Amino acid sequence: MEIVVQDYFTRMFSNPKESNMGRLEDADVVIEERVCEKEGRDQLSLYIRMDSKRVKEIRFMCAYCDPYMFVAADILSRLFKEKELREIERIGEKEFYRALGGKSKEALEHFNKAKEIFLQRVSE
Repeated sequence: MEIVVQDYFTRMFSNPKESNMGRLEDADVVIEERVCEKEGRDQLSLYIRMDSKRVKEIRFMCAYCDPYMFVAADILSRLFKEKELREIERIGEKEFYRALGGKSKEALEHFNKAKEIFLQRVSE
């Protein structure tokens, strides 16, 4: 695992109140999906409060997730908050790596898959 992912993951669990982990009880949209197709793990739950086409609040939970998915989900929740769907569609590699603080191909793959699921389900 890349050191940048390991560092981000460690910070998340060192300061759990600063992460976006946890349920959002009054969510408008709940997405529960298996993200990792390789091993059938990474069961991601996203809890989203929407205001028209804008994400007002977003939190996540992971079951059986590897550190890459935890990190990708936390970054996703930070990058998507207070954004309209058309803005979220444009979030890519550059923004992800900036939020991560370095590069990780595997973390980016997890992020992109979660983003794809998010956009599909929120647009339904």
